[in-house]
Amino acid sequence: MTPRAIALFGLLAAACTAPGRRSSERPLNPVYDWRNQGEARVVQVRPFYWKKTGPEGERVNILGPLVRYREDAVYRRLEIFPNVFFSARHSPEAERSWWFIFFPVLFLGTDDLLVFPLGGVTHGLLGIDELLLVTPFYARTRRYSGPEENRVTYTVRHLFWPLIAWGSDKRPGGRRTFRIAPLYGRTVGRDGGRSGFFLWPFYTWRRKGEEHAFFLFPFFGRNVTPTREETTVLFPIYHHAKDHLTGGTDTAVWPFWRRASGSDGLEVRRYWPFYEYRRAGFTTTEYAVWPI
Repeated sequence: MTPRAIALFGLLAAACTAPGRRSSERPLNPVYDWRNQGEARVVQVRPFYWKKTGPEGERVNILGPLVRYREDAVYRRLEIFPNVFFSARHSPEAERSWWFIFFPVLFLGTDDLLVFPLGGVTHGLLGIDELLLVTPFYARTRRYSGPEENRVTYTVRHLFWPLIAWGSDKRPGGRRTFRIAPLYGRTVGRDGGRSGFFLWPFYTWRRKGEEHAFFLFPFFGRNVTPTREETTVLFPIYHHAKDHLTGGTDTAVWPFWRRASGSDGLEVRRYWPFYEYRRAGFTTTEYAVWPI
């Protein structure tokens, strides 16, 4: 390598590794940069490290999004994708709390200890306000609703989940459930809707206000809502649906014949395997003598 080439190479290396200048518009080089963004300061070592510090707190990404750290006036959070999650609330003093997850084995917190699949107690995990688990024999879930001074507790107990379950909110006409899978099950929801099964999945049903549905698998099924009707015969052979809002219909004898129309110019005509025409929006597709 000639002295001139060595000098040019040194200049290029210096340009890629020298500290950047303060700028709110662009970095000095593609590897290292630091700048001010308003009252915050940003430091980057691409693509490994990014840090932003300001009045709102601190944020750090390492090989983002694999490792992320956040800190502000209320919380500290650490995520190491896909297994480690940590969060600590340090303000106000009366609400200090923390939790740590090493998914899917360990769940720890201020009032939580769950070692999967052995068991434990957690609060707020998977949207469940309280979970007590003794695997595989017993589990108890509790969900709270309403103001704290008049809180409603919906408790469900499970034996050999998901085989046996029963529970209620202990209110007249309130939520309740009972299940001995796959023989029989029945649930009443918070909104008064009812659903159930008998010899699942052969017979299932659901009712809620003007909506009702049932399915005697695979022979016949019906689903009716204020905006839509669906009928299935010998699933998946015959299916018919009608949309009351758009007037669209969809009728099919799978896979040989289908006629459909609806919003956005939807139109389908199928005579499989001889011909199919499909138009949806600005897209049109046709074939003849499939797959030739």
